[in-house]
Amino acid sequence: MKRLFAFVGGLLLMMLGIFMIPTPFPLGIVFFPAGLALVMISSPRVRAWVHAMRLKFSLVDQGLSKIEDRLPSRLRQVLVSNAPDEPLKESL
Repeated sequence: MKRLFAFVGGLLLMMLGIFMIPTPFPLGIVFFPAGLALVMISSPRVRAWVHAMRLKFSLVDQGLSKIEDRLPSRLRQVLVSNAPDEPLKESL
């Protein structure tokens, strides 16, 4: 049940982040990675996909690396453990 709430909450934060990026104060830059980290906590498939995208596209990796310091510690830990130079973990 916790995984479902984390997944749905993460999707909501990601959608909110997408809608808030073009606003005068772009809070979407923080909401989207926070939502992505919540979804990554609840889904190994998403975690593997994000890991592959970070390996393939350096721009994605740079963007996520810049925002890691602004996230709460648990969400930061998810993104740091998913860095391209780290081996992919099955569960968090």
